[in-house]
Amino acid sequence: MSKQKDIGYYVHSLIGIAIMFGFGHIVPPEPITAIGMQALGIFLGLIYLWSFVGTLWPSLLGLVALGLSEYSNMSNVLTMSIGNDIVVQIIFIMALVGALEYWGITNHIAQWFITRRMNQGRPWIFSFMFILATYTLAALTNAMTTIVLAWSILYDILEKLNYKKGDKYSVIMVVGVIYASCLGLAALPFKSVPLIILGAFQKASGLQVDYLQYMALVISISLICLTIYILIAAFVIKPDVTLLENADIEIFGKLEKLNNQQKIVSAVMVVCILAMLVPSILPKTLGLTILLNKMSATGIVIAGVIVLVLWKYEGTPLLNFKRIAGETIAWDLVFLAAAAMAVSSAMTAEETGIKAFLQQILLPIFSGKTPLMFLFTLIVLSMILTNIMNNAVVGLIFMPIVYSISMEIGGNSVAAAVLITLCLHVALLTPAASPSGALLHGNREWVPAKQAYLYSILLVLISFFVVVIYGIPVSNIIF
Repeated sequence: MSKQKDIGYYVHSLIGIAIMFGFGHIVPPEPITAIGMQALGIFLGLIYLWSFVGTLWPSLLGLVALGLSEYSNMSNVLTMSIGNDIVVQIIFIMALVGALEYWGITNHIAQWFITRRMNQGRPWIFSFMFILATYTLAALTNAMTTIVLAWSILYDILEKLNYKKGDKYSVIMVVGVIYASCLGLAALPFKSVPLIILGAFQKASGLQVDYLQYMALVISISLICLTIYILIAAFVIKPDVTLLENADIEIFGKLEKLNNQQKIVSAVMVVCILAMLVPSILPKTLGLTILLNKMSATGIVIAGVIVLVLWKYEGTPLLNFKRIAGETIAWDLVFLAAAAMAVSSAMTAEETGIKAFLQQILLPIFSGKTPLMFLFTLIVLSMILTNIMNNAVVGLIFMPIVYSISMEIGGNSVAAAVLITLCLHVALLTPAASPSGALLHGNREWVPAKQAYLYSILLVLISFFVVVIYGIPVSNIIF
């Protein structure tokens, strides 16, 4: 089996490399230029390798291939990729998140939600608060860490209450953790994957998505989705929650006070987030607004990291960057973002002719269609494709199309970009949909296979209807 996997790995690698370096020799259809065919070949090769091989070395190879192409040279490619402010921002955001995890602040946040007095004797209030805690942790950290932490706390509570593996309520909560984690990853626009997708949109359009407006839309949609899930669980699925209703709140654990290190790290993280959002609220001419805009989100998170590295407590920095760089920063995702930024620039550049070609192909299809129909189609496609392909990759494909066609038919491209970014995170239909999907479908002890698929379909449908019924009209008001 291992030998077959190795053979498959190398076969897929050779196919991807062949696409990357061979596609550019095909005679280009107008209006794509010879340079455009080279850029398109690199892009298609990256998509293939990202989908079937991995992200780290294919991303690095993509940068080398672009540097060898007629589009640019290696120096410029590195500036567009590694030197891109979005890539730098991802690195330092991951470092700040690593500090939260290291000092146990994530566990404290989870405990705060589930130990509220209002949870006593109210099983569905407790259930919603637990899932809300998961959502918050996923927004601040990452899905895998959040799921492992939330499941470990949940299993302990369920076992103390004598809920069994496979019980209706157990399944509802285990699946709810996955759903909340998927939605939580999209909550903050300065986190890794949303930043990659919105960065591709910015490259294609030159438009900047307002962080506060993004959060207002995405978080409200997510909370509605999670509320509907709990309501369906309570009034349609109707599991037995008597054990939880009669339980003493002490069973959920005891909330310890934050120590000095945790307080400082938490304060720095809160200040960084507020500093990134304040320019959306304060007058543009205010000195603080001008300063924060000049620093940009990237400068703000770098400043946060500097403070934590500089601040020593009992002789130890609050953020050991060397350790964080090795344990917390996902370098494969960093280089995926770097390759994405560089290739996105090439794909939308006038000299490649790719944008004009896409318009030429797609405009007749959507000609006469309303912007609403165009957006509806994109939402459906994004929810299907994200369960087959990497969500960041789908976003990179969609963003140039979103902007080009929206401009031609009078659609709201920013609203479309934000809604699609959210939709691309609902990836749990199959084990291959995402790491979260793999954890859900692989947890056969607590969630039987049939239940995993049924709940996955339910969650995708909830997300779809909330985005269409609430998200589309509200997004056009906000943006």
